[in-house]
Amino acid sequence: MGIHTPRSDKLAITQEILSILESYSGLEAITVVDHCTPETIGWVLEKGYWAGVTLSPVKASFSDLGQIVERHPGHLNRIMCNTDSGSIFYEDLYDLCQSDMFSPKIRNQLVSENVFGFFRLRRTGS
Repeated sequence: MGIHTPRSDKLAITQEILSILESYSGLEAITVVDHCTPETIGWVLEKGYWAGVTLSPVKASFSDLGQIVERHPGHLNRIMCNTDSGSIFYEDLYDLCQSDMFSPKIRNQLVSENVFGFFRLRRTGS
């Protein structure tokens, strides 16, 4: 299940979403709360949900991702980076793939391995 958090009033609405989810125990392993920011991701991770971080100038920047990784190193296994750039190229995603700020293992975990784990996908071929 994917839950979208809006840009406007993100803090209050994210808290409201998490409050509503408390009535539905057992969904943590199959739920991703998307468009998390440095200000909201801690709440999502503390509740046991997966967190989506959308890398773009208007959602979460590469710099924001650096703050997230620094503040939540014990939860990197439940963070997935994505983009909704469509036909527009955002440099934040490129920066992540090219950066030495994160080890290759962490980069791979954030953009690939966690996605495969969340969706329970198997890699085929090479």
